Amino acid sequence: MDVLDLVAPVTSSKLKPRSEPWIDENIRSLRPFCRRVEFKWKKDRLQISFEILKDSLSKFQKAVRAAKSRYFAAIIDKNYHRPKTLFTIFNTVVNPTVCEYPDASKTMFDDFLRYFINKISDIMLGISPPAFDSSISSAELNQFEPISFIYLQEIVCQLKPSGSSIDAIPPHFFKQVFDALGPYFVTMINRCLDTSIVPDVLKHNATVYPLLKRPNLDPSVLANYRPISNLSFISKILEKVVLQQLQSFLDENKIFEIFQSGFRKHHSTETTLLKVLNDILLTGDSGHLEHCVGIKGSALEWFNSYLSNRSFRVNIGEHSSEVASLSCGVPQGSILAPILFSLYMLPLGSIFRKHGLSSHCYADDTKIYLPLKQSSNGLEALMFSLSDVKA
Repeated sequence: MDVLDLVAPVTSSKLKPRSEPWIDENIRSLRPFCRRVEFKWKKDRLQISFEILKDSLSKFQKAVRAAKSRYFAAIIDKNYHRPKTLFTIFNTVVNPTVCEYPDASKTMFDDFLRYFINKISDIMLGISPPAFDSSISSAELNQFEPISFIYLQEIVCQLKPSGSSIDAIPPHFFKQVFDALGPYFVTMINRCLDTSIVPDVLKHNATVYPLLKRPNLDPSVLANYRPISNLSFISKILEKVVLQQLQSFLDENKIFEIFQSGFRKHHSTETTLLKVLNDILLTGDSGHLEHCVGIKGSALEWFNSYLSNRSFRVNIGEHSSEVASLSCGVPQGSILAPILFSLYMLPLGSIFRKHGLSSHCYADDTKIYLPLKQSSNGLEALMFSLSDVKA
C-alpha cells in the first residue's frame, strides 16, 4: 500500500450531481429562462408575468417528457433482443430505487447481521439431508489447467469493473495497469489452481448492503430488505477462470439438465416458453459434485476450499458491522454462483422423468406439467414426485 500511495496517492474531490441522460441542449436553455421568468414574476407580481411563467413551465415540462420518451425509445429499439436489459430499463422507470435507512447505529448493524444469518438458518432447518444419487458421471474433471497471460488479459478486459469497497486497487484502475500487474496475478491464480487452495483474503471480502425491496415499504422492518453482496474484483477474476473451464467440461460432456434455462448461454425465457408450449401442443451436496457431475481430485478440493471458511459484513453508508461466518450456500454476487446452483438442481429433472412428468426450469423457477385424462394417474404421479423432491 505504501508503494501504491506513492504511485497513485489518494486525492479528495467534490462530486458534481449527475444530470439525467435525456437532458439535451434545448432543455438546458429552457431551464434558466424559466428561472428568469419566475424571478420577474416574484418581483413585480403582475398577471402577465404569471401567465408567461405558466407558459414557460409548460414548454419546459413538455420538452422534458419528449426528451425522456425519445431516450428510452432509443434504448428499447437498440436492446429489443436483450430481455435482461429491457427488464432493467422498465424496472428502473416503474420502481426507481430509493434507499432509505433508519438512523444508523451499532444496534442496527447487528440486527441486520443476525437477521440475514437467521433467515438462512431457518431455511436450512426445513431441508432434509440430500439422498445419495446413484447415477455416476462417466466424464471426470480432475484438475484445472494453468492459464497464460494472454488468456487472463482477455478475461480482465471482458469483466465489468465492479468490485467491493475493500478492493486495494479500484477495478477501473486495475484494468488500466493490468499489463504491469498481470504476470503476478497469472502466477497467483495458477498457484491457486495447482494447490486447490483459495486464499482466505479472497473469501473474507463480502460486503452486504441492505436494499429496500420496494420504495413504499417500511424502512424500519428488516424483512423489507434484501441483501446485495459485493465481492472483490480479484476474486471475480479467479472465479471467471474456473467458470470457463467448468463450463467447457459441462458442455462437452452434456451434463447440464436438458430442460434447464436461465444461467446458461442460449437458454433464455424465450427458449423456456417455446419448449413448454411445444410440449403442451404435442400432448393436447453429499457426493453430488463427485458422482453426478464428475468433479474429482484437485478440482473438487478447489471447490471445497472455495465454499468453506467464508465470511461477510453488513455495510450501511460509511459504517460496517462485525464480521460473521457463512455456514452454507454460495457467495451471492459471485460469478460461479449461477452455474453451481444449476448443478445443485440437476437431480430434479431425473425425479420428474421417473414419474412420467414433463418439466422445465428457468433459474430457480420450476414448472411441472402433465396432461389430465380420465384414464391417467397424473395427480398421483405428481404427488409421488413431490414426495421424492422433499425426501
